Amino acid sequence: MVNWDDLKEGEIGTSMVIGPLERSEFKVYANTGGDTNPIHQDEFAGLVNKGIIAHGLYSHAWLGTLLVNWVGAKNVRKYGGRMLGMTRPGDLVTLEAVVK
Repeated sequence: MVNWDDLKEGEIGTSMVIGPLERSEFKVYANTGGDTNPIHQDEFAGLVNKGIIAHGLYSHAWLGTLLVNWVGAKNVRKYGGRMLGMTRPGDLVTLEAVVK
């Protein structure tokens, strides 16, 4: 864990790669969160998106994990991210922290 006082604005911090993602992870996340929209679990329903996709907040959950592991839970006051595309089974997701 880094020392909070040593961080400088604009500094690029730690990074993490997750995956390859598995379809079963999407289903567990959907069922746990109560959002069982078929586009997250059912290939037929996901045809409009060329297959099933992960919840957007699924990636944000990993981002939270990255930040807590890097600076500690008590130091994570706020975080955000941009969703630039759909996350699918088999994907690798790269997360990177930047101090703002």
